[in-house]
Amino acid sequence: MQYMPGTWRAHSMQVYGKVLEKTPEREWYVAKAMIQKWLDSGLDEGAVARTWNQGNPGPCVKGINKYNVPYDSCTYEKKILALLQ
Repeated sequence: MQYMPGTWRAHSMQVYGKVLEKTPEREWYVAKAMIQKWLDSGLDEGAVARTWNQGNPGPCVKGINKYNVPYDSCTYEKKILALLQ
């Protein structure tokens, strides 16, 4: 599991009501809770994958971030959808 610090704070707050120390068990619990929340809100699997990867369910994006690391939520979405088949 991989949580950036800001995302962990936001998701931990939504799930636990406070920011807890990140542990592997808590990361899995929070990830499952957030994914279920997004599904319950009406997002389909592709939108959930985009939300997880880029922070929102909007159209997929690709480019290079401020750390000069390439990102491609289109490819990420396709990979997740293939895993779900």
